[in-house]
Amino acid sequence: MTKFKNYFNAISGDERIFSREDIANMTNTEYKNNEKAINYQLTNIGVPTNKELMNSENVVYVKAYKKDDGTNVKAHYRSKPDNKLTNNLSYIANVPQENTAEKSNSEIRTKLMRINEEKNKDNPDAKELMRISIVGAKNISKNDKYTVIPSSKTKSINNALRINNSLSLKINNKWSGVRFAEDSRLSKNLSNSPQLQKQVRNYCQKHKNIDNNAQIGIELTEDKNLHYSIGHGTILNPSIDKNGNFNGLLFDKYDFDLMIKELFSKNYKTAVINDFAYGLQEVEAIENYYLLIPIKFKL
Repeated sequence: MTKFKNYFNAISGDERIFSREDIANMTNTEYKNNEKAINYQLTNIGVPTNKELMNSENVVYVKAYKKDDGTNVKAHYRSKPDNKLTNNLSYIANVPQENTAEKSNSEIRTKLMRINEEKNKDNPDAKELMRISIVGAKNISKNDKYTVIPSSKTKSINNALRINNSLSLKINNKWSGVRFAEDSRLSKNLSNSPQLQKQVRNYCQKHKNIDNNAQIGIELTEDKNLHYSIGHGTILNPSIDKNGNFNGLLFDKYDFDLMIKELFSKNYKTAVINDFAYGLQEVEAIENYYLLIPIKFKL
């Protein structure tokens, strides 16, 4: 693949290319030491397999060796630079480039939108949430199924949801939010989810008197669309009305954690999207935001 040619990792300062097998065989310490370099590679050329690298004319295989200081270097692949000095990214990495960041982000967003359309074509809610992240909540035009909450309201939202004292739930002041309407597809799908309803019912059976301050953790694994959309969230402000309907507000932070292990499993396609988005998130090329989704169903 030509994209491997002249590749230079600005974090590690060399031309090494990490393969999926390299990452899978790393110890926790090795991965932690190389995490930033891996993330940088992920957002630029992805993470190829050893087979892809072996069949590429644009990489060189480096056998294991020992440095003069006694450090053992494992066998790996590195990018093969051409003979043109100005094409070698290790040369131009430190040369000032005007307007390249904005252009690069635009190209990355366009590419990610295409990937999202293809891989999430059967997961409409997951596709929509990813689209919001790519475009940026503040850039979304008015939508009657959800409204955007500006970051200037974050402080009051933290107070209203009573999550100021929760390290895991408290919202970063820079984040915008998206509140879905009760008749939105996502709200209906969540409210009708058998798995969500079962978890809520189990909670209600254990807690006879539902406290409006309660926080009900929800894990969604059975519905593919909801799993990729929410995965796990927290229902806040729960209550049961006089007609026996459960009401609550599902809260979730739409951000990304690395799915390195999943890259080598049946969830490979999802992991590729997720990890690419994680890399963009780390360099602030796409936005994080939080979700507020009304839940209502008959207990």
